[in-house]
Amino acid sequence: MTRKTWFSWVAAGMLGLAAGVSGAAPSVTVASSAPVADTVQGKVTGITRTLPGTDLAADAFLGIPYAEPPVGDLRWKPAAPAKNWTGVRNAEWHAAPCLQPEGGSEDCLYADIYRPAGTKSDAKLPVAVYLHGGANITGSASAQDPSRLAAESGVIVVAVQYRLGALGFLSLPEFGEASGNFAITDIEEALRWVKKTIAGYGGDPDRVTLMGESSGGTDVCRMLVDPKAKGLFHQAVIQSDTCAFDSERPAKAKRRSEFFIKRAGCDFESGVGNCLRKVPAEKIAEASASSGLWAPVSEVPGIEQISKGNWNRVPLLSGSNKNEARDAASVFTGWSEDAYKVWVKRLVGDNWYKAQVEYPGDKYEKDEAYGVPYIMGDFMTDSGMRGLGGCGSLTLARAAAASDVTSWFYAFEDENAPTLLRPRYPGYKTGASHGSELSYLFPDTGRFLALASKMTPDQKQLAETIRAYWGNFIRTGDPNGKGVPAWGPYKEDGAVMVLAPGKTGTRPAAYFAGEHKCAFWASIPPVTGRGSSF
Repeated sequence: MTRKTWFSWVAAGMLGLAAGVSGAAPSVTVASSAPVADTVQGKVTGITRTLPGTDLAADAFLGIPYAEPPVGDLRWKPAAPAKNWTGVRNAEWHAAPCLQPEGGSEDCLYADIYRPAGTKSDAKLPVAVYLHGGANITGSASAQDPSRLAAESGVIVVAVQYRLGALGFLSLPEFGEASGNFAITDIEEALRWVKKTIAGYGGDPDRVTLMGESSGGTDVCRMLVDPKAKGLFHQAVIQSDTCAFDSERPAKAKRRSEFFIKRAGCDFESGVGNCLRKVPAEKIAEASASSGLWAPVSEVPGIEQISKGNWNRVPLLSGSNKNEARDAASVFTGWSEDAYKVWVKRLVGDNWYKAQVEYPGDKYEKDEAYGVPYIMGDFMTDSGMRGLGGCGSLTLARAAAASDVTSWFYAFEDENAPTLLRPRYPGYKTGASHGSELSYLFPDTGRFLALASKMTPDQKQLAETIRAYWGNFIRTGDPNGKGVPAWGPYKEDGAVMVLAPGKTGTRPAAYFAGEHKCAFWASIPPVTGRGSSF
């Protein structure tokens, strides 16, 4: 096997389509060196890759179907189990990403499986199921390569794709119980599929960790409060989501869906569901993109149920990045301090003066070009108004710990984390922005590879430490292990693991609360606006 099959998600998706991965897999002649798995679905052959700069290698089985293609009459229906196959399925290619503005396919309910090279079928390795980010409107399983995490930690990582945008979250009464949550049925089905098939790849179906970052974390939140998911996973990792904005209220979802339906060219007079199922995929993607952000539909945010103890209680590792909203706030470049004050007043009303005392517009006055977007980024991060981090992540850790489960809480604080060039904003310091920890976990693919290549020796050491913590947690439910600083669990007065070059270690949760001014945010009503239309 060659390494040419390890591509960025766009190239891989297109080549995967050409190879016909979305249909029944043809029987192939298997090279003697290729990894083979004999599963309840059928036999499958993958590829083996040596990880650059190491003596480690990982097997990968790419584009494995976990559910029937949700096309034709199955569009906007709950996920259904994938069929078995005869012969040997060729799993050298990533499947196409799910339909999104940049392209993709409706036939996309596939998973990529990574394991240490040479794993035997009876190994019973712990398993992590990873849900990608992308605001539930973009992203793919192949956007990240977990092979290094798998090989270093001795675990299996399954990266899952699920329906995006309107295809995943359209809310229409005639669609039945799954209305608004088709992507959630995909994830449920993927977890059932893992439980049924992972032993054939050398995994333990009774040791499954569900992981997600950003909107992937949003969907992990929904699994934590989903009765149908009980028993399908045994612990969870949430990166940069607080379970506070993990769902959209039915009334708002209805308005968004009605807008989408009109954009798709259908009406409500008769058979809107039948009409929508006949709309070409390209038009669906266009109408979905023009309808804003999509999310699972629920009357109650996940954090409310977790705070009441009404959830699938499993050990939880969660946290966020110090400057979650700094990168997003770059769009405010050019704003004046006066404009900033108006913005604050719109968001917090009568508490605007107190907010500006805590977040003065001239805090970064030495940085004339970007001082205003920097303070706006702090405001958005600390308030938790976008559900990404700040004080909301502390609330989640507290709620989990209060349910008498083991809760591990982290703060990624490498403010010099590598960033891609920003030609529109030269010199803009993104800090530890949203998603900046991903190149530390997955340094071998696409943009993460480009970022990892910029790391200093101290940052590379931090990356190894982070992967060790995550791997330890996947194996044992405890991130502690040999060769890494001790991580205290969040309990009683709380503890936070600060992840930063040269200063990684456990600190009191009061440190985190002070950094993000959580006492102030607890003294005023929650900020529910996003602060802009993006």
